Amino acid sequence: DFAIHDPVTDMMQLLKAKQLSFEDIQVLANDLKEQRDQLVRKNKEVEDLAKFPDESPNPILRVSISRVIRYANLAAKKLLDELGVAIEGLLPDTFKESFSAAIATEEKIDTILKIAEKEYEFLLVPFVDSGYINIYGVEVTDKLKTENLAKESEKRLKIQYTIADLLSASNEPIPYTLTKIIEGFCSTTDWNCG
Repeated sequence: DFAIHDPVTDMMQLLKAKQLSFEDIQVLANDLKEQRDQLVRKNKEVEDLAKFPDESPNPILRVSISRVIRYANLAAKKLLDELGVAIEGLLPDTFKESFSAAIATEEKIDTILKIAEKEYEFLLVPFVDSGYINIYGVEVTDKLKTENLAKESEKRLKIQYTIADLLSASNEPIPYTLTKIIEGFCSTTDWNCG
């Protein structure tokens, strides 16, 4: 049978037993308040850091070694929707090769995948001992188009310089030399010059 106790009375009895002075109690109370304030600040920092992946405009996923999707931020959820996959579902086969390589090598793997008519660059960062891989993505469709256009322009420019060099180095009449250049170009590039 337990007696009902008043918490204030119990505290006073403890203080009497310890023979603490009022000043000691104030110091103790201030220390406890300071510790509580530090704990509140640290909890706030942890909460803010936990929000960080959710606030990213780029896809971020955490996937178990068995390819089960454990976490996806909003941008990643949109991609998963395009692929018909949900959190706790299996990572799509489009990731299978790079995912397997990241596990096997335990090294970061960078890959580019096409999802819903857009190109994405994904960095797979394995934490095999912890049982998961973090996947960080960024949409690179426009960047790749620009790079491809630049490469095509560079090819055309090289061809133009080659033709100009050949024309300037030839002693033959320009129509004859130009015909030979076009024939050579067509045969080396498999271009149908009909």
